[in-house]
Amino acid sequence: MSGVKLNNTTNWNKKVAHFGKLRNHFNKNVPDSELRNNWYFPRWEDDAIWKKHWERGDNKKAYASPEAFRDWCYQKLEQQQQTWVDCNPSQGWCEICTRGKSWD
Repeated sequence: MSGVKLNNTTNWNKKVAHFGKLRNHFNKNVPDSELRNNWYFPRWEDDAIWKKHWERGDNKKAYASPEAFRDWCYQKLEQQQQTWVDCNPSQGWCEICTRGKSWD
């Protein structure tokens, strides 16, 4: 494997691990019990789910691509870390970024 390819793979693995920990922490600790029981934050690397989610509602108009949408959601998740009390499945960034478990 070339140095560039190895570096890209290492960076990818680090991102997946970092965002995976953040996502798991959110899914287990978000204070709203309805959100915790019925909604979830999709895996960062799940391109198919982010594409489906991006195609719902106005997401396609607001974000250039599923990747841009995903990255915005994970940026919000990082910014709000530990203060998810304002996370509501019917308004704000949580409504936009989380998925209903029944959708899958």
